[in-house]
Amino acid sequence: MGRNQEYRKAETRQKLIEAGTKVFAARGFRGASVEEIAETAGLSTGSIYTRFGSKEALFSEIFAAGISRWLDYYAESLVEDITPEQALIHATEHWVSTMDEQPEVHLLFMEYWVNAMRDPQLRSSLRDLWRFQREVATRIIEEAAPRINLKLTLPASVLAAAFIGIGDGMALQRLIDPEGFPEDNFKLVMERLFGITAGD
Repeated sequence: MGRNQEYRKAETRQKLIEAGTKVFAARGFRGASVEEIAETAGLSTGSIYTRFGSKEALFSEIFAAGISRWLDYYAESLVEDITPEQALIHATEHWVSTMDEQPEVHLLFMEYWVNAMRDPQLRSSLRDLWRFQREVATRIIEEAAPRINLKLTLPASVLAAAFIGIGDGMALQRLIDPEGFPEDNFKLVMERLFGITAGD
């Protein structure tokens, strides 16, 4: 009975995250209502407050889950028999595919950032998420560099922050002008940042 209850709780939580992602992307943070999110999930509004406490907390949870998946992918793809160039190709292809196949993820991030600049609670949540993202990305780079024979051009923490910041900035341009902003642009910039050339 206890195990079934835990399963239902996890299932409810996942439904709300998926519904929230859809509604926030379609309506924006301010335009999205707790009622619409609950209706999309097929649940009551009380389930949102029970699981997350507020719409803002659900919004933050969606980003935390997305960031964790993004970091897990990079950690798992940097194996011992991969070259620096292959690692870069994996990283940039994943970035482009996420942006092209799930543009709502980037739209949500921009929405989050704009609202966080005016909302102290959201700003605090976004600050914590960014710090978490940078810290884990830094650790991934530090641990992967010796395995794949990558000589770091800058401290791992600086490279992690630059990778995230440049990726976010270029995502903005590609979302608006995909034809005028080829996917190779990101790879070319990352090659220079990490000091990687073809054949390394």
